[in-house]
Amino acid sequence: MFDNFRRNSLRWAPILARDQNVSQISGDVLDVSSLEEALRGVDTVIHMAAIAGVSSYYNESLLTLRVNILGIVNVLEAAVKNRVKRFIHFSTSEVFGPDALWVQETSPLGIGPVSDRRWVYATS
Repeated sequence: MFDNFRRNSLRWAPILARDQNVSQISGDVLDVSSLEEALRGVDTVIHMAAIAGVSSYYNESLLTLRVNILGIVNVLEAAVKNRVKRFIHFSTSEVFGPDALWVQETSPLGIGPVSDRRWVYATS
């Protein structure tokens, strides 16, 4: 598990914190060399690194864009370099915008005007 632990992710999955088969590596998806090192010998990447949460979009719009766009590029490039066989990418319903409760996964994404910070996550 490669995480910057910004939001205390292990509190939602305490079993991972105790699992002896899960290594915890503190790092950031914006740090390419740490990513490359962390993915050495890895078979599968489950990518869930993104800044989410509406308050983050408003308070840290530029950081959200950097992490969500450059971060996935860095993870994908490190995965290719390390010949990772499987890549799974997670997202949230926020990519569908405020009407997320009424859409299906096959629905088109909802992207609003770039002048509204609310759309930073969906755009990135």
